[in-house]
Amino acid sequence: MAMDDTDQVLVKGLIGFGLLAGVLYFYPFSVPAEGFRKQVQKVEEARTTLRPKFDDYAKYYPVPSREVIGEPDASSPIGVVKVAQISERMREYRRKSDELRRLILEKQNASRMNFAVWTKVPEEEDTPGFYFRRVWDRTRLRLEDDARRKNVDIEDRDIGFGKYSGDLRMPRERARELLRQLFIAEKVIQLCMSAKVEQEQIEQKKGVRPEAFMRIISVMPEDPVKIGPYSRSPNPKYDKNERNPKSASYQKYITREWDKFIRMYPVEIRLQCDVNSFRNFLNSVRKQKGNFLVIRNLEIVSPFMKESLADQTEFNRLAPGNLDESDYKKEHIWIKLSAAGMDFFEPIKKERKATVKEKDGKPKRGVPMGY
Repeated sequence: MAMDDTDQVLVKGLIGFGLLAGVLYFYPFSVPAEGFRKQVQKVEEARTTLRPKFDDYAKYYPVPSREVIGEPDASSPIGVVKVAQISERMREYRRKSDELRRLILEKQNASRMNFAVWTKVPEEEDTPGFYFRRVWDRTRLRLEDDARRKNVDIEDRDIGFGKYSGDLRMPRERARELLRQLFIAEKVIQLCMSAKVEQEQIEQKKGVRPEAFMRIISVMPEDPVKIGPYSRSPNPKYDKNERNPKSASYQKYITREWDKFIRMYPVEIRLQCDVNSFRNFLNSVRKQKGNFLVIRNLEIVSPFMKESLADQTEFNRLAPGNLDESDYKKEHIWIKLSAAGMDFFEPIKKERKATVKEKDGKPKRGVPMGY
């Protein structure tokens, strides 16, 4: 049967569509667009190139779904969106916040120094300096009597606070800081004496030659310091040949600091004692809850160590100059350490300032901005 005009148009359309599909599939040029066969070829090449990377990634990380590389994965589960009410989220947030606060308070109570009542200047005391003088006088006499009974030498009868005892016009806050430092100094001296007594008891039980010895050469209070957390990360711009301290490539590490919330009351003390007594001292520093001490710096020298025979500069710096030959024994070491008690406070939030431009374009500062 002969084709009519409609059939001829249909056949011509099919032939044209086939030619167009062939041109689109086998098109060899990249302008204005690549052919479908070329695109499929590139996809296969990319898949072949990325396959080793995928296998190497799978050695160290969980294997992702095959759908990531364009292959179907029948075992891939359909993600289910978890729906929760805002009130439930809020209750969970508050519960976790309360738990975090509890843990923080627990850690603080374990690390905080429980200062004695006498470290706070009474409200009815009009002369804080005179109150400090009285407390210091009672403390040093009490330590002298205790050291005499335990056969411990305290070279500095003023225990480092004599130069502050004459200032009777000091403000209340300054007197409070000195009283806290005095409490730390007394605590460190008591621990030193207890360590020596403990070593004596150990030697008596073992029936060995007595070696326990403790001499407190000097005590020196240091200024209170505020500290907080910080982190150090490598500086990507660091250049070891950079000599300009203000340059961004001078520092090897970038230090980031957060708000300070810890106040430390350090006291420096120099000792001459035997090794075992000092070991007992270090063991007792963190045993008692509420009397937690932080060892900030520690130096140990001995004239009998091989390293000390060539150069005794460090030893002469720690040991007093009025010692005779009978004071030097092989089991003795000279120690310089800084011990500190901690207290916590709420960090002070810095008030941010807004910058307002005037008509002339110059910034005008000093306008507070609310939160």
